[in-house]
Amino acid sequence: MRLLFVCLLAVTGVLASPSMDKAEIFGDFVTKFGKTYPSYKESEFRRSVFLINYEKMEEHNQLYAEGKESYWMKVHPDMDLTIQEWEEKRLGGIPAMSADIKAKDTLNPEIMEKLANQGPTPKEFEWVSAGKVSPVKIR
Repeated sequence: MRLLFVCLLAVTGVLASPSMDKAEIFGDFVTKFGKTYPSYKESEFRRSVFLINYEKMEEHNQLYAEGKESYWMKVHPDMDLTIQEWEEKRLGGIPAMSADIKAKDTLNPEIMEKLANQGPTPKEFEWVSAGKVSPVKIR
């Protein structure tokens, strides 16, 4: 069982020997992914977040080794992010519109007047009869 766990960690790129402490594991992470932090305080915060995520990964991989999970986890560049930071970074989506942004009409007033004078939109329109497209070609 222990051999399988060591093999799993070797595959992830982080071989944690029993003598390897948490500072070394974080140091390997920082080196491998080229991480830099603006201050010591930020570095310590990122280290604590990384270690929490690393422990979750180890627990999950133990369950995988026992056959209770269907996939294994590895060390990745976002392991120093909190869940909220990861969601903001990876799940982005459409940003909320701020109240100071006003929607403006982008159509030219002359075009708007022309459209208004054409009357109601027809229920049906035959594009072939209007000469806009060719009929369907059958072989």
